[in-house]
Amino acid sequence: MTAATGGRNTTSERYGPHPRDRSDGHILLIDPDPSSRTLIRRALEDSRPCAPVTSVATSASVPVGGLGAPLTLVLSSEVDHHDMAPLVGLMTRSDT
Repeated sequence: MTAATGGRNTTSERYGPHPRDRSDGHILLIDPDPSSRTLIRRALEDSRPCAPVTSVATSASVPVGGLGAPLTLVLSSEVDHHDMAPLVGLMTRSDT
């Protein structure tokens, strides 16, 4: 293969960066149920291995800093409507 490609490694040129070298942003999961939060977090990590997942029970537990961009916000239908108000800042970010 070296002779056919002129000695260049063309894999990254055709397929983009290796998944471990790419960032898919950050995923924030909010789900009050610990069992479903664990299952959903694992599914998200398996489907987007380059995007770190932060999973919390309530919006009060969301870390103040360190949420990368772009941000994917995953909310359980069980999140209380009072718990939504602190998320307005995150939901109005242009990169969410």
